[in-house]
Amino acid sequence: MSPFERKALVNRDHTDLSLTKQCKLLKISRSSLYYTPVGEGHPLVVPQRHLAGLGELDAQTGAAIMQSAKIVATALRDETNCEGVNLVLSDGQAAGQDVFHLHMHVKPRWTDDEVSLTWDTRTTPAIERTALAQALKTRLTRLV
Repeated sequence: MSPFERKALVNRDHTDLSLTKQCKLLKISRSSLYYTPVGEGHPLVVPQRHLAGLGELDAQTGAAIMQSAKIVATALRDETNCEGVNLVLSDGQAAGQDVFHLHMHVKPRWTDDEVSLTWDTRTTPAIERTALAQALKTRLTRLV
């Protein structure tokens, strides 16, 4: 399938993807279809209640977002025959969030799609990793 055919397939109006009947917390927003630099469209999973970022996310809504993203990813795979799916949620401007209403991108992927999600993979020294792990463990015991 050519990139043009993929784009047309992904961009078809899938109004039947709405999960509002299954999950009152979420909607699948076709009106906010997002286009990446390679021209592929993809759906977003968007909570109906305004949440600016992860700091405002409760456990129930978080679980519903992930559950809905899984369902949308399955539908996307079936409709587009994509070879993989990225689930992307950016929290904060430094992370690339430019719409400050929490949402998860469900991005279809193909081997040759030229999309690159990269970051520095150099290994941090063990002493620093251990210190961070201990600090997070301490912090998490206070948060949970």
